[in-house]
Amino acid sequence: MTLTWEYQLKLMAHIKTINEKCNTRLSIDPEHWAKLGVYNIGDFQLYLEREHESNMTKSDQRDTYCTGNEGSIGEQPNYPYALGDLHI
Repeated sequence: MTLTWEYQLKLMAHIKTINEKCNTRLSIDPEHWAKLGVYNIGDFQLYLEREHESNMTKSDQRDTYCTGNEGSIGEQPNYPYALGDLHI
């Protein structure tokens, strides 16, 4: 077993644990994650951080577009979908 394969096995175990604890359905297919440049737990954490940042930027842009301003205090944003619809 190569070191890379060992890292991938640890990554899949890590994702399985997250799926169980957080009631999520993240893929446990190593090929799926390899296509995204994720080969170990460190890569996975970095991927999640980048996705979070990207989604926050999109959310800010959507809020500005939907409200026509920078999101006034007390104003409810007009989201086109529910948070449960988001998939990682």
